[in-house]
Order: sequence, then C-alpha cells, then structure tokens
Amino acid sequence: MQNLGDAYRQDIRDEKRLYVPAGNARVAFLDARDLAEVAVMALLSPLAHIGKTYQLTGPDALSFSQVAQALTRELGKSIDYQSASVLGYANHLHQRGLPLAQIAVQTILHVGLRFGQAQEVVEELARLLERAPRRLANYVHDYRDLWT
Repeated sequence: MQNLGDAYRQDIRDEKRLYVPAGNARVAFLDARDLAEVAVMALLSPLAHIGKTYQLTGPDALSFSQVAQALTRELGKSIDYQSASVLGYANHLHQRGLPLAQIAVQTILHVGLRFGQAQEVVEELARLLERAPRRLANYVHDYRDLWT
C-alpha cells in the first residue's frame, strides 16, 4: 500500500491518476505497518519463528481501478486508473527523472502483476496478527494528506 504514497504519489496528487502497466491485474496490497508488526514479533520471539517461512498478503485482491475508486472516495476528487503500455510507462518514469535501473525494476514488477504475480490472498497475516489486516481504505484514510 505504501507505494501509493511513494512511487505513485506524484501521479495521484498532480495528475489525478494511477498510471502503471498492470492491465486488469488484481493485487493483494499489504500495509507495511502490518508487516512491521510481524517483523517485531519475530524479533521479540525468535525461537517461535526459527525455520518458518510466511507468505504475507493483504486481505483483498484489488484491481488498480478499485484502488483509484478508494482514493476518489477518500479524497473527494476523481482519481482514474490508466493502464500504461510498457514503453509508455518507462518513458513516463524517464520523464520523471528516475534512474534507468529503477525504471527497469518498476516496469518489470508492474508487468509481472498482469500475470497474477501478486493476486493471491493468503490468510497467514491475520493468523499471525490475531486480527484482520488493514484494508486499503484504512491506509488511504490514514495517509490522505499525502495526496492533497
């Protein structure tokens, strides 16, 4: 979720759009605050986590259109999702002044989303936290000032 307030922030704030080459992909967006809680648990009780591997995801697999709708509801202004072409996205990042290596990584990661690389929702985070993970609407509400 924090990518919305970092990598996508300028597009959302200044251009009122999400512009990534993800097509109609769904993503199980994870709030880094939940991830941090699990990391703290592992650090405070290392013996309980030795040799264990966790697959942590957010609670919902959302399309970027749904993310744009959540931003629209919270911010009170229309945010649109525009699925970029691979070249269009790389050019967009280049115009933003990003280094070539970062352009390549971000573009490749987003293209991977098109093929379902981040759509699976796994319940393990809720089990570890002993509560429901934060939803995207919670994140957008808590950090709404990033886009205003």
